[in-house]
Amino acid sequence: MNSNEIMYKFYNELDRIEVINSSLDNKRQILNGFVDELKKDLSNITLDDDLRKTNEELSKMFDEIVSLSKDSIEDWEDKFKQMLAQEKFRSDLANHFIVMIFGRVKAGKSYLGNFIAKHRLEEQKVEFFRYDEAGKKEKTNKLEELDEEEFKTNNLECTSSIQGFKLSGLAWIDTPGLGSMTAENGALAKEYIQAADYVLYPSSSGAPFQRDEIEELGRIFDMNKKVTALITKSDTTIEDECECGSEGGCEKCNKGIIKTLANKTKAIRDGQEEWAKNEIAKILNGNKE
Repeated sequence: MNSNEIMYKFYNELDRIEVINSSLDNKRQILNGFVDELKKDLSNITLDDDLRKTNEELSKMFDEIVSLSKDSIEDWEDKFKQMLAQEKFRSDLANHFIVMIFGRVKAGKSYLGNFIAKHRLEEQKVEFFRYDEAGKKEKTNKLEELDEEEFKTNNLECTSSIQGFKLSGLAWIDTPGLGSMTAENGALAKEYIQAADYVLYPSSSGAPFQRDEIEELGRIFDMNKKVTALITKSDTTIEDECECGSEGGCEKCNKGIIKTLANKTKAIRDGQEEWAKNEIAKILNGNKE
């Protein structure tokens, strides 16, 4: 199967994606009602004064159990609110299969997203969107065309907000990099990653999987997410003198030098992949211990 056939199969399969996410609103209401009743019961429960006086040890144990129960309920409610936020994120994406690409600035995240959206099948439409720092979803002006609608970046060359596109059954989420200067964006990305069905983690071949990236991968593994680690930008610049021989340059060169991109050798790429596999294996082994 050649590359064109593989890509056609990929885009064709996107139309067949179905994510089942049944409505749980009724069950949530029942569960919340149960918790509310439990909180009321804990607030009203008392221990007889005479019993407290005659058995201080039992009285102390009773108070500790009630206090621990209240703390446990508060902790559960906090986690439940986080889960609801994640469900809202999925609802906003109309139950698409959520692929989140997460990693450093300049690792090729947005380029890969643009490539996938641009090379879609002719009959497929793409809808772009963006989330601001507060988590509010915004639509871009052109939802169906990508050609001139590159993902926007700010002056610091890091993604200005969480953004992405919907394409058939796929929701592609492009997150701020680890080096993002916007703290709110980084926190938002880590919150949304909980709702992802699949995570892509690219790292530039210029210096693949540095310590902070390895540590971040470890945290994603701890979330029990399915992750694919990628080494991107596996090319290098080759310089050659232009035939014009002019120091001023011509249309083909810059000051007499022609620069072209070429893939790194197979040996270099294989070596980087093997090193990355070993480093990732250390994380996985550490998580098992």
